Amino acid sequence: MVVVVVVVVVVVVLEVVAAQWIVTAFAPHIVLAIVAFLGIAAALGLGNGAIFALVGRRVPAAQVGLVTGVVGAAGGSAGFCRPSSWARSTRPSTPTPSG
Repeated sequence: MVVVVVVVVVVVVLEVVAAQWIVTAFAPHIVLAIVAFLGIAAALGLGNGAIFALVGRRVPAAQVGLVTGVVGAAGGSAGFCRPSSWARSTRPSTPTPSG
């Protein structure tokens, strides 16, 4: 039962974040952008809490620290690697010399 609730929360969080990213993609007024970014932050925090609540309920008490560390490391590495790879993929390519 708890797993189903956590999965539903995570899916709803992803839908909220996606909708708010779409809103901010069209360069809205600054107030709307601030509200959207605050909503994104709140939704991501809710999803983060749901994942760690699931870890606390599904993992034996002796291993909660280990699993929490692994989950946190995965999130931290994804938070670092994904933006840097996006930055590399959007760099303009260097033109080849014609001739």
